[in-house]
Amino acid sequence: MIQSSEIKEKLIEQQREKISKLQEELAQSKKMQEKLNRQNRTRQNFGASSMGSQSPPPLPGAKVINKWAETRNYYEPIYKTPNKTSQKKDEEGNPKFLHVGTRVYVLERQGGWEKIQTEDGVVSWVYKAAYNWIK
Repeated sequence: MIQSSEIKEKLIEQQREKISKLQEELAQSKKMQEKLNRQNRTRQNFGASSMGSQSPPPLPGAKVINKWAETRNYYEPIYKTPNKTSQKKDEEGNPKFLHVGTRVYVLERQGGWEKIQTEDGVVSWVYKAAYNWIK
């Protein structure tokens, strides 16, 4: 009987230790999620803001442009991220495009990608777009 109760006590102590570790991991996970949520809200707030002089920091290796332009191509596909598999779609699932003459604020360039913001504040990416620069 004594051995049986000792074994039970050891098992209970091991379970308590596991629970304590899991609680610590959960607390760390919640902190990380809160941090990501704050970052996402900051990004969303910038995308919905007016065309002020404030812009998010450029990507590593990006060249800051910060100039107004009009698109020259008839249908310029737009993307959520600088990746050709991330093309934006409308409510019906059709690909979104910029049309010739659309005014955009070119924020930065990285390789062939440009990060743009439309006059209504939507931030997107385009690949090797042709522009008429506005002075």
